[in-house]
Amino acid sequence: MSRLIAALLVACMGVVLSVAQDEKPRQPEPPPHGARIPFGPSGASVPFELIQQDGKTAWRVVGRGSVRIEELVAGLASACGMSISYSGKAAPAFRTSVPFQGPDAGVVIVNAELADFVSDLMGAAGVTLAGASTGRARVVTMPEAPSFALYVSEAELALLPRSEWVIVRAAPKFAGTRALDAIAELRARHNERLGVRIIDETGLVATGTVEDVRTLLRLVHDIDQAGAGHRGKLVKVFEVPQARAAEAASMINALFTEAGDSVENVESKVIIQTRRDTRVNAVAIPNSGRVIVRAAAGDLALVQTALDALK
Repeated sequence: MSRLIAALLVACMGVVLSVAQDEKPRQPEPPPHGARIPFGPSGASVPFELIQQDGKTAWRVVGRGSVRIEELVAGLASACGMSISYSGKAAPAFRTSVPFQGPDAGVVIVNAELADFVSDLMGAAGVTLAGASTGRARVVTMPEAPSFALYVSEAELALLPRSEWVIVRAAPKFAGTRALDAIAELRARHNERLGVRIIDETGLVATGTVEDVRTLLRLVHDIDQAGAGHRGKLVKVFEVPQARAAEAASMINALFTEAGDSVENVESKVIIQTRRDTRVNAVAIPNSGRVIVRAAAGDLALVQTALDALK
């Protein structure tokens, strides 16, 4: 009997050892595709993979889906260490979901571009970020964003994220208000976020995102060349025989004065008026052989040709 009991004990021990050897520590399974990854004590989550690049948090966006604005804002605040508040008008969008789309292979949104990414996504809900570059951002509606814009110089634009809202003053040297108005109207017609106000003789003031304002200023600089508009005139002093200085000034003014007609309606009557437009202004300096001429760069060469005929 004792032998039988001993045999049973040995058999039981063998079974226990065999089961113990077969059991291995289970590896944690990766989260399913599109799973929301919680972060911080708030327990909020974003449907993006959180990775580290150069010691900073980045997001890896894969596939398509949707995310609530409150999660985007919480994720941005955690990743970039900034405080973010909501304006009263933007608060109702707190729980609104916005769509996102990434390539199947995934794309990494680096830390410095997270604010731009979040602002782009929130635009679908009519809200945006203002002041992200200061570390104290605010979620605001698109119409009220200009009132939260940062006043910066044109040189500072290169240091700011493209989605930051800014106010910039520009003072072209040559381009006149007519050319600036045309550019402002063209840009504003296709971009409701951009506001441009033309100020006579002192340039313009533009309000919008860094990306929009930078594009506008590139257009302004391209046309801001000598000879552009009525402000594109230069002043040059020409030397002529002293006895003929007054004659030279009169000749130049006569050569570049052009007549034209204008039509006006006054109390249902059509009135045609003849006007005289002067492209070039010339003044002889008394008791000298110098003539001061104000003209566009292209006309100055013609002025020189005319004065050569007096010598």
